[in-house]
Amino acid sequence: MHGGAASNAGTVFKMDATGTVTTLHSFSGSDGALPHAGLIRASDGGFYGATEQGGASGSGTVFRVNAAGIFTTLHSFSGSDGAWPRARLIQGSDGSFYGTTSEGGATRNGTVFKMDAAGTLTTLHSFNRSDGSSPNGLIQASDGSFYGTTLHGGAASRRKFDRILSFVRTK
Repeated sequence: MHGGAASNAGTVFKMDATGTVTTLHSFSGSDGALPHAGLIRASDGGFYGATEQGGASGSGTVFRVNAAGIFTTLHSFSGSDGAWPRARLIQGSDGSFYGTTSEGGATRNGTVFKMDAAGTLTTLHSFNRSDGSSPNGLIQASDGSFYGTTLHGGAASRRKFDRILSFVRTK
């Protein structure tokens, strides 16, 4: 999660069967930082991933790198479209990339997004706490639907939050 060049923001590397490691990219912060989720190999042969922080507004990025180390930042999260993508991307059956951000979106409870290989991002859902908060990844099942979990939120969580808020207001 840390390390690489002077920025200590993480790296993308390759390793051969003998254990020899080659750094393909060292994150600088402006191109992303803390690639917590790891990589996926896409159908185009490229490696795609997300950084938890860094980018234009510090809210994380989605990137592509190839085996030769050619690196492209595809999207920098702004907060309103999501922030802090911590889970691994998936490539859907339609060829698009899908992922989650643990923060940001319309109510700052995280998002589910879809992105094409050129980096055009569409927010599919912004969580509102009653339907969950801090989503942490997706899978696509054979029925074509996407499934995931959230770390927080849900109907019971909202009732507990309302009881705490009501208690605080009476004091």
